[in-house]
Amino acid sequence: MSGDFLERGICRISVHRTARIVTVTVSGDLDLLVSAPLRELVSGLGDASTERVVVDLAALDFIDIAGLRALQQARHAVTGRGIAVTLRHPPAHLSWLVNLLGVTDLLLDAR
Repeated sequence: MSGDFLERGICRISVHRTARIVTVTVSGDLDLLVSAPLRELVSGLGDASTERVVVDLAALDFIDIAGLRALQQARHAVTGRGIAVTLRHPPAHLSWLVNLLGVTDLLLDAR
């Protein structure tokens, strides 16, 4: 099952579901305009059969503190329900921001 998506400004978020994995693809700019909708979308993903939520950031052009915070909060909400979360293809600028702020655990697989 796939086809869910959200567009805000120059950001597009799409969701693709398989039997056990939900993949969220984020492209464009993840900033204050998009942070709350992204957090709500990702936090609500997964059901009893979901083993992992993958957030694919290969097409992410920009992320600010609000976007990073939304990823952290969504990750916490999903892992709190026993579902693993993976950030796939984090761009160099996200890795730099994560290291700068000391939240490197965000880039690790979590359950």
